[in-house]
Amino acid sequence: MGVLAALVIVSTPPRSLSGKLLDSMLLVLVGLSGPQVLILAPVAAWRYWRERTAAMRRNCLILAVTSCCAIFALIHSMGSRLTLLLGASPAEGMRIIGGQFTLGFFWA
Repeated sequence: MGVLAALVIVSTPPRSLSGKLLDSMLLVLVGLSGPQVLILAPVAAWRYWRERTAAMRRNCLILAVTSCCAIFALIHSMGSRLTLLLGASPAEGMRIIGGQFTLGFFWA
C-alpha cells in the first residue's frame, strides 16, 4: 500500500470526483496503517512546494494529519515496549552459539 500511495503522490491528479475520493481514501488508509507515512509526508510536502495545486495540497494535508497520528502512536506505544522482557540473556546466547551453530558445523 505504501508503494501505491507513493504512486498517488507522484502521479498526475485525477479529474473525476471518484478518482479524488479514491486517492484520498487510499492516503488516509496508508497514513493510519503504519509508519511509512513518515516517509511519504515529506515527499508530498516537496511535491506541493514544487507544484501548488489543489490535489497536491489535499495529499499534503492528509499525510500531515495522519503523520501526526503516527508520531503520537509511536510515542504512546514506546513505554509499553520498554518493560517487556523478550527472554534474551547471555546464557541463552551461548547456548544457541555453542549448541546449534557448533553442531551444524560438525554435521556438515
